[in-house]
Amino acid sequence: RLARFSCSVILIKNGWVVQSTSFKTYKNIGHPIPTIKRLSDFGSDEIIILDIDASINNCLINTDLIKFLSKNVSIPLTIGGGVNSLQSAEVYFKNGADKISINSLFLDAQYSIINSISEEYGSQSIVLSLDFIQIEDRNYYLYDYRKKEKSN
Repeated sequence: RLARFSCSVILIKNGWVVQSTSFKTYKNIGHPIPTIKRLSDFGSDEIIILDIDASINNCLINTDLIKFLSKNVSIPLTIGGGVNSLQSAEVYFKNGADKISINSLFLDAQYSIINSISEEYGSQSIVLSLDFIQIEDRNYYLYDYRKKEKSN
């Protein structure tokens, strides 16, 4: 019998947990700390926290949030948003992230940076997160949320 694995993805925008509809509208659904603690208590095996503003604003996720969660939640944390160098990845790992999620580096073909992070922290510490959007023709396209455009 196969074991079940439950991974929860949390989107953060302006410091709040949000629900997104087609990358156009965002509904605030709460503060990150109680939301993530509740998911941990309900049996999630891993939590992925993605700050959807960090890359656009060229900043990192609040490291106090990462530190608090890594000390108070007993499941692995994957952190994404604003990773644009080996040094920014290092900030997340030093503050308690078990893995980092990469999107913009891949879309921008910054493979040397991804390789540097992989060499320093191991390939198991990197998750590639890509966004897809379904258009009226019912096909799915890779979507760059920063440029608000799809690609083939």
